[in-house]
Amino acid sequence: GSARGGPRSCLPRALQLLRVLAKVVGVGSMLLVLVISLFGPPDAIVDNDVAFRRIISVLFLIGLILVAIEDVVGVNKSAVMLILAASMWVFTAARYQPTVSEKGREEFHHHLDKGLEDVGAIVLFLLPAMAVVESVDHFGGFSVVTLLINRAIGRHRHRLMPIICVMSFFMSSVIDNL
Repeated sequence: GSARGGPRSCLPRALQLLRVLAKVVGVGSMLLVLVISLFGPPDAIVDNDVAFRRIISVLFLIGLILVAIEDVVGVNKSAVMLILAASMWVFTAARYQPTVSEKGREEFHHHLDKGLEDVGAIVLFLLPAMAVVESVDHFGGFSVVTLLINRAIGRHRHRLMPIICVMSFFMSSVIDNL
């Protein structure tokens, strides 16, 4: 029998369809929340704390899944995160209605300031940490570590995990104190 038209020939098309479907549903749901938030979400969602938290959680989960399967689906994780961040912040702004009430404006600014402060703290921590790693790599520090690990484990691969754990423990304290 011929393989033409059989189950194996349908599999690549089905997988391609699933990729496109995941991309459309994931990005589409984020854009849908963004558009609904821009034009005023229903009061039932804005006033309901549980619904708000569920929508934010589902949005985050969708974004996380899209980033995790970015190579399979063919999406850019930076674009997904930017759309996700915009959707979540606009949805949050719509909840507090900063243009309608002074209290809502103050609450939204409080949450926005806290969010920006948290992101800023992470970025300001990561940039120097990345610079240290890049400097160590530039001067061949990792090749020395790799050589020492290879000498320590020899042909006994079961030693690799304990050695890496011990080295990570001590290196994290050294790097943290730099």
